[in-house]
Amino acid sequence: MIQQAIETKREKITNAILMLILLVYPLRKVGIGLDMMDAGYALGNYRFFDTMNENWKIATYLANVLGVLLSKLPCGDTWIGMNVYTSLLIGIIAVVAYYSLVREKIVNKWIAFLGELVALSLCWAPSVILYHYLGYILMTAAVILLYKALAEERKTYLIISGVILGAAVAVRMPNITYMALIIPVWYDAWLNRNEEQNKKWFTSLLQQTGYCVAGYAVGLLIPIGYISIRYGIEAYPNMIASLFDMTDTATDYKPTSMITAMFEDYIAYSVWLGVFVVYFLAGLVLMRILKGRLERVKKVLYIVGYFVLLRLCYGRGMFDFNYTAYFSMYKWVTVFLLVAILLCIWLIISKKAEKEQKLWAVFLLVMIFVTPLGSNNGLYPIINNMFLVVPLTMGMLWYYVSKKWNVHNTDSAMTPFVVKSMAIFICLCVSVQSILFGMVFVFHDPSEGLFDYTKSNITGSQSTKGVRTTVDKASELDMLGGYLQENDLLQKEVILYGDIPAIAYIFDLKPAVYTTWADLDSNSLEQLETELASREVREKEPIVIMSAEAATRIVEQSEREADRKLAAIYHYLTEMEYDNTYTSAQFYVYEAP
Repeated sequence: MIQQAIETKREKITNAILMLILLVYPLRKVGIGLDMMDAGYALGNYRFFDTMNENWKIATYLANVLGVLLSKLPCGDTWIGMNVYTSLLIGIIAVVAYYSLVREKIVNKWIAFLGELVALSLCWAPSVILYHYLGYILMTAAVILLYKALAEERKTYLIISGVILGAAVAVRMPNITYMALIIPVWYDAWLNRNEEQNKKWFTSLLQQTGYCVAGYAVGLLIPIGYISIRYGIEAYPNMIASLFDMTDTATDYKPTSMITAMFEDYIAYSVWLGVFVVYFLAGLVLMRILKGRLERVKKVLYIVGYFVLLRLCYGRGMFDFNYTAYFSMYKWVTVFLLVAILLCIWLIISKKAEKEQKLWAVFLLVMIFVTPLGSNNGLYPIINNMFLVVPLTMGMLWYYVSKKWNVHNTDSAMTPFVVKSMAIFICLCVSVQSILFGMVFVFHDPSEGLFDYTKSNITGSQSTKGVRTTVDKASELDMLGGYLQENDLLQKEVILYGDIPAIAYIFDLKPAVYTTWADLDSNSLEQLETELASREVREKEPIVIMSAEAATRIVEQSEREADRKLAAIYHYLTEMEYDNTYTSAQFYVYEAP
């Protein structure tokens, strides 16, 4: 009894330590990197929430509101402060997933920990982009609650899950695709159709669906109702219409383009899975040569062959060791996703698989195929949201290769060895490349290594104090800030162009138009032209800051013809007789006379 109590206490302490590590692990790079694009754009949207484009504000409303609230916390007005708060949110996702999987004894704690560590390392998007991570935490929570609702027959959890998934739509409009998580609910009812206590399984299916839909309606209508009261009854329909209109210019947001982008990479990189299958089959053949003899020698030869296989993959361009770029891990993770998909399909159709595993298989398939929808980034969204996919896939793989297949295969101990070694090889390579990528990669601010960054001290900027960035970027921003401060321009409003929306946040420059990232395809040309022509904007005489690349293009007529937004800004500059008053290697400043 005493020994059991000691073991229980030890288990609790171990779990607490592992969860603490997962919580703080995302903080490893909170002070590194100044992203002039996505991260700076998100931070600027939180700071200038009232100014930003109403359609985009509503499309990602809850994420923006959370960002505004976090920015009001101590140090929330700084880049590092926001990184800390939002990174902790990512850590919470991993902790919730780990705790749920281990507490319910779905996955061994060490496999769950490794899986969460890999998932956290693969979070390539800046933590401050809350419409990603707030959506992921809601999806993760909903999946866990749905599973518990079905396993424990808790209708309350069905309703709460529906509320969560409905609210996710207000985090990011394309999250409406999360409603596909009703499929596991239907699948569970179908699995139970032959049980004596569930002869009326179809009635049960309708009841469970009703609970989910009721919760979904509540979670969806509350934020929509608030938005309609605050911004007008037409605000939400107008936002939806604008998202569909956006696809005319941003064609990669069309549903067909998003689906094609996802499956293109699966198809293209399935060749590497095919290579591993060939080596696996070669292993089966090797183990049957001189059956029962030289088994240890054959095992050693097969393991040595993995190093040859790894060298082949490296030489043929499957991966590299440059962890400042996605290429180091991308194809490995794609292969892992293909393995996960195939494993899930096998579990669904196998008569040997347990009911709980079949149900998790459906959950995983829905998550894998739904997460990329609504994005133009191919498989990158699901790579960013592997909090359940990695630990569950690794856990189920280990369960079968270490237990089930060993038990059922009594003909030879060699076949399980080949299966187990291949599973370990893929999982180990994915884990190593993913964790090293996560330790080194810095979004849109690459350097040779973490020790090659310098602490920034940008003149005129309070929000970037202490942030480490590349030497060139720190120098360029400091010179720009010095010019703005010396000429009393930090109080002016600004128009930005050339993929530099972060400038507004860095120097606390209020945007003179509806956005700090006018050149983003999803931002409206018509609205930009209207606001540039408005009396309100022209009377303010805002400064215009452009990237050197955009400033070089703006003087070329052919470039203006190809980029109508650039042409609109050129028309504004010439009509208002602006002068180019500052030039550097990265930035140009234009001022009204």
